[in-house]
Formats: sequence, C-alpha cells, structure tokens
Amino acid sequence: MNNQASLSAIRKLGLWGMAQHFESLIRLPLDQHPTADQVVAQLIESEQAHRQHRKTQRSVREARFRYQAAVEEISYLPTRNLDKNQVLRLADLSFIERGENILITGATGCGKSFLASALGHQACHQGLRPGRPLGLWAGNIPGFGLLPVVNQSGVH
Repeated sequence: MNNQASLSAIRKLGLWGMAQHFESLIRLPLDQHPTADQVVAQLIESEQAHRQHRKTQRSVREARFRYQAAVEEISYLPTRNLDKNQVLRLADLSFIERGENILITGATGCGKSFLASALGHQACHQGLRPGRPLGLWAGNIPGFGLLPVVNQSGVH
C-alpha cells in the first residue's frame, strides 16, 4: 500500500487527526522522516489531540455561552473590585469536586456573565460537559443549567 492509499484508508476510517499528521509526514524530505515507531507514536498523539479538541469544541458549542471568554482575559481594574487570586482559585474548578456553588453578584454590566462564561470555558477545556451542574450562577448560563439559590428563609 502506497502513502496515498494509506492516507485514503485513514480518512475512510474517520481518523482525521491521524490523516492530517500523516499528510504532513508525507511532505517531509526523506532525510527528515521519523522512524516507524516514532511515526506510530506521532500519529496516535495527533489523533488523541484532535479528538480532545473536537470534544472541547463540542462542549463549548453545546453550552452556548453568552461570551467567548477566558480566565486570562478577565480585567482586574480597581473599579471592578475583583480579587485576582480569588478568581484564579476559582479557575482551578476544585469547587466542583467539593460540591460547592458560586453565586456571582454585582451591578448591571460589571462582568458577571463574562466571569461565569470564562469559568464555563475553563470547565469545558478541563473535560467537563454541559448539562452537568457546575455550581455557578450569574444569570442564565445555557447548557449548564441554573442551580437553585437558597435564600435566608430556606425557600428556593
């Protein structure tokens, strides 16, 4: 089987990450070709990375976040009164494992939804899927659902 036939077979199997990497290997000059065991390892790594990327993209799409936000994009201006250390502690998402909830409050337009979107994107990148309650609430976060907030009287 020649390279083009192999590439065609890989594509027919739906191994898109592997196909893309194999195609780039074919284009390399002969003196730069990796050994057979290196090729196999690289092809497997490429397919795994491609699948993980697609899974993350699907999670983000299904969540329908209001903003394309990342924790790194959050502005910590003094007028916003955000504690950078606290936000970074939240960004590790350990509150989810502990079963804790987060209630983000503030004035209209202060960035509550942006912060929640950033934490939601972080969750998707760490492999969490929409539909699983994250313990965040800052208005409507489609795909991740709203968690009930208990008021002082204990009524939902």
